[in-house]
Amino acid sequence: MQPHSMCALALATYVWNRPYALHVTGCKMNVEYRKKGIYKLNKYELSNFILCSDNKEFRVHIMRGGGGITCDITVRRSSKDEGSEVQMTHSQQHVAGLREVFKLYKRRIASGLHYNSMKYGSFEGDVIHPQRKRMRLYCNVKRKDGGFAPVPYELEIKQIYTQRV
Repeated sequence: MQPHSMCALALATYVWNRPYALHVTGCKMNVEYRKKGIYKLNKYELSNFILCSDNKEFRVHIMRGGGGITCDITVRRSSKDEGSEVQMTHSQQHVAGLREVFKLYKRRIASGLHYNSMKYGSFEGDVIHPQRKRMRLYCNVKRKDGGFAPVPYELEIKQIYTQRV
């Protein structure tokens, strides 16, 4: 799963699994993982959060800290019920046609699939923080031999700027 998508997924889990509505204005997030045994930490800034009036869709601008590729992602859930299907699509200028679909529960992500990705397969994850500010995702990443291997990622919302609605 692309790190930009991971950030949007973590934000969806935080925003849509609350007892009250939030107006998010910005967010800073860390994505931690190991690549070939070496610890990696990427920082991301999320901004321009726009929540649609039906509370079933939002758009967010995501930029890797210190520069890098930016992406606008649209996140849409099929209903407000727990276990509803969520679809994330990337802006055209980033990765045209890339799409992720998963089921969103209060404490976990299930049945995650990538469409039109040459690198990533299925994914799932768990919330590991009582306020939903930290998650662990397991993403199947393509190996050189063509098979897939699960890679764990830790996502943490370091700062979130909100207003209670």
